[in-house]
Amino acid sequence: MAFKRLILLSLLAASPSFAATILLYVAGADNALGETINVNFNGTVSNVWAGGINVDVGGTTRNSGKDGDPRVVFCIQAFTDIGSNTYDTVIDFANTAPATYNVAELERVAWLVDFHYPTTAVDGAGLQLAIWDILEDNGDGFSSGKIKSTAQTNSQVLASATNYEAISAPNGLPMMGTTLAYIYDNTDATTGAEVQDLIGQTPEPAAIILIFSGLALIGLGRLRRRVTR
Repeated sequence: MAFKRLILLSLLAASPSFAATILLYVAGADNALGETINVNFNGTVSNVWAGGINVDVGGTTRNSGKDGDPRVVFCIQAFTDIGSNTYDTVIDFANTAPATYNVAELERVAWLVDFHYPTTAVDGAGLQLAIWDILEDNGDGFSSGKIKSTAQTNSQVLASATNYEAISAPNGLPMMGTTLAYIYDNTDATTGAEVQDLIGQTPEPAAIILIFSGLALIGLGRLRRRVTR
């Protein structure tokens, strides 16, 4: 019995995506790291939130989900929604994310998140705009493709996004392939539908311990139920 538990804990610590589905609570926009901007999304001009989103990772209370690790994350998909709610979430690393993503482009985004994290609302919005363009249009700028600027797009945000794309150009990425930014693969807990996936900085050691401890408790609980049946 003890041996089985040690194996389970080792797997949980080594591979969060293997371990279990945990809870992620989306609290809402982080106004210190983003703002609403005007963007042309695939031919439709919209006012959208671009920037950080406050979440709580690994909570144990489904109704609130607010007793885990608070973090600020960014959206990955430009055309998928997510609202304030509690979701079933699997954590993955950028270089082992689901096959629906282009790994090279996702690593480029992960490098920005880990090593060029924004500190202002303008840069938060710029980073989000760059993330969308890199993943949807290979970072081709904002005059063509699915993600384009408009006459009303904040010029400072646009300049910030352009800079993020420039510094993350593939030939300027010595850290490419080594970044471990986290991907949060989210599912609606009620319907099972896929919702917006999120990306955040590699958690600090204390946060990793907190998340993995929660995963370990989930795993041990499942193992105990199997033994008692």
